[in-house]
Amino acid sequence: MGKWALGKTTLIKALAKALGVKDATSSPTFSLVNEYQTSENRLLYHFDVYRLKNESEAYDMGIEDYLYSGNWCFIEWAEKIPNLIPEQHSVIEIKLTADGKREVLLRS
Repeated sequence: MGKWALGKTTLIKALAKALGVKDATSSPTFSLVNEYQTSENRLLYHFDVYRLKNESEAYDMGIEDYLYSGNWCFIEWAEKIPNLIPEQHSVIEIKLTADGKREVLLRS
């Protein structure tokens, strides 16, 4: 089970809501990226790169344009594209604890 396998979409939905996204959010499993607008008219991108076979596919979809746009970018399964992640980034890890609860860790 990957680091994000427990509650990743739920967490991103909550973050999007906290950032002022009013639209319904969902996992972009098939589209690879969903775009939302915040209440401050900023864009938020939600990626799910699980289905990518390699980093070349991410290049082909223009992921660098999104990642360096200055907008919020949340990436599920980012470990599949390690060489494309900007140098300055944060990682949120969700772990299942022994008692069945989830522990959220943030690293910058």
